[in-house]
Amino acid sequence: MTTQPRKLFIEAIRSGTIASLVIVPLSPLFKALGLRIGHYGPKFAALFFADPQPWLLFLQHLVIGWVSALPLLVILVRTSAGRLPLWAGVVYGAVYYVAVNSLALPVYFGDPLPWQLGAATVLPSLFGHVIYGVSIGLTSKGFVANAKGGRIVKKVEWATRVAAKPSGRERLTQPLRATCAPCADRLEQDHGVRAVERQL
Repeated sequence: MTTQPRKLFIEAIRSGTIASLVIVPLSPLFKALGLRIGHYGPKFAALFFADPQPWLLFLQHLVIGWVSALPLLVILVRTSAGRLPLWAGVVYGAVYYVAVNSLALPVYFGDPLPWQLGAATVLPSLFGHVIYGVSIGLTSKGFVANAKGGRIVKKVEWATRVAAKPSGRERLTQPLRATCAPCADRLEQDHGVRAVERQL
């Protein structure tokens, strides 16, 4: 990948932090409505800490946000999805929710799948993940544009170097052209490269 890993990681921390903070207010809002959200944060932290405190859960939330931003950033930089960052964020957030929060985590912890529990369990977390993806798509637009611009410059430089190199036919006719340019032109037109090879 042409994008420097260091720049990619910095952007993942930057845009991942913003997206993680954007979705924080959703938790008290949905809980006030009697909906489930943030169910696996404490469960995941409990795998490593006996009594995870709120500050630790918040830190975990940020770190997961950084890690989760990396795949989307790579997709935006390396594919045409970068042209539609908002839709790419929507799709990424939805796929992330389906793969991780509605399948991997419930299976790992032995819980019922959210789809079995109804819309009140599915929609809040799904909405949060979609908003997270959209936020990454928005806040990383400058980074993605610069990264894609760098890739385009490299492609142009490569194409320029290739174009500057003489072709096979030019290399074959160069010795003859030095002494008789019209002769080389005539040989290329009438007999092609093989004729030029025989003459040389």
